[in-house]
Order: sequence, then structure tokens, then C-alpha cells
Amino acid sequence: MDDHPVPKDLSRAEVCEITHAEAKSVILKYEWLGTMGMTRRAFGLFFDGELAGAECFGMTAGTGVSNLCGPEHADRVMTIVRGACVHWAHPHSASYLISRACKFLAAEGKNIFVAYSDVEADEIGTVYQACGWHYCGMTGDRGSIIVSPSGVARDERSISHFVRDRVRNTKGPLFFRKPSRAEIRAELLQTNHTFKPRTPKHRYVGIYGDETLTDSLRWGVLPYPKRSGVEKSTVSNRERVRQAFREDHSEYKNKSNEETYRAAQAAGYTL
Repeated sequence: MDDHPVPKDLSRAEVCEITHAEAKSVILKYEWLGTMGMTRRAFGLFFDGELAGAECFGMTAGTGVSNLCGPEHADRVMTIVRGACVHWAHPHSASYLISRACKFLAAEGKNIFVAYSDVEADEIGTVYQACGWHYCGMTGDRGSIIVSPSGVARDERSISHFVRDRVRNTKGPLFFRKPSRAEIRAELLQTNHTFKPRTPKHRYVGIYGDETLTDSLRWGVLPYPKRSGVEKSTVSNRERVRQAFREDHSEYKNKSNEETYRAAQAAGYTL
């Protein structure tokens, strides 16, 4: 039995960037998926020099995510791809680590963060709620997740990154021919990749270092979800106005929430 003491508070906690190998030592043991995903950067939580948690960040999949605050801010978006704390970590370690890691990245110009909570793991995003992030509803269930032979899962929307067709087009400039999605899928199946249905996930957005970006958010913001058996909060009046206006004015589907609400008010939409 492990009798490692639990820190009494976070006064001695430190957060800093860590190597992929250091993060892997925590993620593979404590994270539900048990893989590193598409990790590009990782930050660790330490108590007296001992690693107690890891938060991993990567790039987004699909233009819909990277453009959630407009294409002009696409290079400021990162996704939390994995995160976990050890069994003896302080109960508030996760929110502490996430907030400070995001602040480190915000100092580098990465101000918009996206995270998902997996309903298959009975998650509703409690840690992101504790961090004060915006809840932006559930993802869709269309498409598939590609799982490599080593267990790494990737969104099917990034399928073109898996293979490159090296057959040159001899009738013109020496460009590589772009393979079709069907060809890529067939090659992946031949190399022991598997496809599994995508399940909806809770979606959260955190803004750090530049709160003006909140007004540019193109996803609707909803009340936080609750555990089953607890009465769910109703959608805010402002969000109801935006939804009603967007249903009648499709040109505002990709406009920011603030711009849409102002236009709805000007048009006399109220609830």
C-alpha cells in the first residue's frame, strides 16, 4: 500500500515546462486514455521537486476549432490533449496546474485554449468549471477516431497527415499527387490502424492574457453541465436571443457572440 503523504496545501507547489518523457511517466499511468495523443508541449506540477501532475498541449484539428475566435486569431489557439495528476496530489492540483500552464503559454501569445471532457469516462469538465472556463456545449458525433497500432488516437479530420503519396504528376510541375480520403483510409487499415465511432464530448474554452478575445468567441456559451440526477441549468437569456437571431439570420452563424447579440437587440429580439 502506498502511504505517500498528500500535500496539505498548494503553497509549495511549482509549475514548469517538462519533457515529453516526464509527462509520459504520469499520463500513461494515470490518464484515462493511457496515451500521449498529439502532445507538443507539456507542463508539470511539482511538490518539493517531485512530479505530481502533467498537462499536455497540442494543436487543434479542423478549421472550425482553430477559427473559434476568428481566422485572425487561429495561431493563438491550443488544445489540452491530455492531463492527469498522481494519486497523492492535492485535491486542487489539476485546476492549479491548468491555470498556470495556460498563463505560461499566454505569455508566448497562445491565449485561447480548448479542452474536452469525455462522457465515456463519466467526465463533465469539473476541473474546467473550477478554472472559470466557458462551456460551449457538446461536440458532434459525426466521423471517426483513428487509433494507431500503438494506441494513439487521432481525429479522422486530420487523416491527410497520416500518409503521403509519393507518386509524382509527370504531366506538369513535380507536385506530389494528393491521395483521396478513401485511399488513405485503405492504407491505414492495411497498416493495422482501426476506426471507431466518435462520441460527443463536453467542450470548454479558456481565455488567458487577453480577455477581449471573449467577445470574438464564435461558439455559443452555455451554463455548466451537472451530474445526472441534478437539475440542469437553463440557457441564459442572452444565449437564447443569439440562438433565435442566428436561426433567422444565417449570416451571423459564424459571427462573434457579442456582435450577434448587439445585432439581435437592434432588430428587436428580446426574451
